[in-house]
Amino acid sequence: MAIFLASCAALASGAFGEFVATFSIVGPDVEVVRSGERFVLEVRADFNAPLVACSFNLCAMGEAGAVLVRRSADPQEPNGLTYISCISQEPTFEDGLPWDLAAQGPLQEVLMDMEPADGDGISPADDVLIEAVEVVAYGQGGLTIVLDEPQAATTLGAPDGTMFDVVTVDPAASSITFQVRGILGDLDDDGDVDLLDFALFQACFTGPQVSAPEQCQSADLDRDGDVDVMDFWIFAARFTGPS
Repeated sequence: MAIFLASCAALASGAFGEFVATFSIVGPDVEVVRSGERFVLEVRADFNAPLVACSFNLCAMGEAGAVLVRRSADPQEPNGLTYISCISQEPTFEDGLPWDLAAQGPLQEVLMDMEPADGDGISPADDVLIEAVEVVAYGQGGLTIVLDEPQAATTLGAPDGTMFDVVTVDPAASSITFQVRGILGDLDDDGDVDLLDFALFQACFTGPQVSAPEQCQSADLDRDGDVDVMDFWIFAARFTGPS
């Protein structure tokens, strides 16, 4: 996983001093993704005091685009953070999705611990998963997804859960970049998904939990390291025949 850190600091007055939280965006360790391919980005954080709420923006730049189709944040997740709709102000899971980061602009994610244990929120820790988002790339060319304007709140010095202003984030340290090329399933790069591509896919089929060789990485359509029946179903859904 390639990790790009986006630092932020929030100040909380009180006996416990300064509250510091550092956010990062983590993505698949690849340089190229296919148009139509789904991949997961994780927003993670280190923080030195209990966390009760945070927010951040996700935006996309470049010739290609990206659509956010799913998010992980819900009350059942181990981190206990719940997505809060900016419209309803009620805990939701899929609200407002899909969201086209290129066409509709930045998406603000607001997450809160709805049931903090003893009012303490999430315990201080490093590398905590804040939210995972599933993204679909489309188009052709460069695509940069940016984590921007993170904010955080702690119960220490702010028992009412006030959101704090944070330091400016360098976009170059809070982004992940891909080249979006071709069509998912088009293994011979001729603009369609046909029987020639199926022959290449079949030659690369390894079955589950068997590492795909380097030349077969493009056949690993779900990016889990092997070429198995799950990849076949993705391939079948993309099958177009010759153009």
